[in-house]
Amino acid sequence: MVLQVLLAYDTTKLDPAAVPKTRPDLVARIKANPGQFIYNRPNKGGSGGNFVRRAIFEANGKDPSKFTVDNYTREAGDAMLNPARDILKDLAPSMFDGGAYTSGNTQSLQLLGQSAVTMIPDLGRIRRCRPLPGAFCRKPPVWSSSPTSACPAASPRSPCSAMA
Repeated sequence: MVLQVLLAYDTTKLDPAAVPKTRPDLVARIKANPGQFIYNRPNKGGSGGNFVRRAIFEANGKDPSKFTVDNYTREAGDAMLNPARDILKDLAPSMFDGGAYTSGNTQSLQLLGQSAVTMIPDLGRIRRCRPLPGAFCRKPPVWSSSPTSACPAASPRSPCSAMA
């Protein structure tokens, strides 16, 4: 199985044409729609940790050469992490429940399935289809809009989108 982090979203609340395709578009969407985005605790699921790592990467010019064992020092780590913390703190008031985390990927999916939020980062499980809470079903790499034998509860409600 190959994993990638995608944006899962509720098409009853978000037109697929309006789904953010870049990190700046995602940040703008989160701020324009307070309470409609959440990610899980970074240490309790891959999608939350990836959301935080992406903030670190963005805060440091998207330069992978900065992130090596050979050039790491505590001072360098602090210098790289502090701007990322600022990015995440800036988003917190616009997140679900004023910046709360879910306790894991499953809980984020449950909030999406209950229409409590419009969008979440989610692990994309490639080459596998599984039912999700709220009768969601995805057929990688896009959500399925028609039932299949592997996913009898398919719904067009929550497709996913890869973010550049």
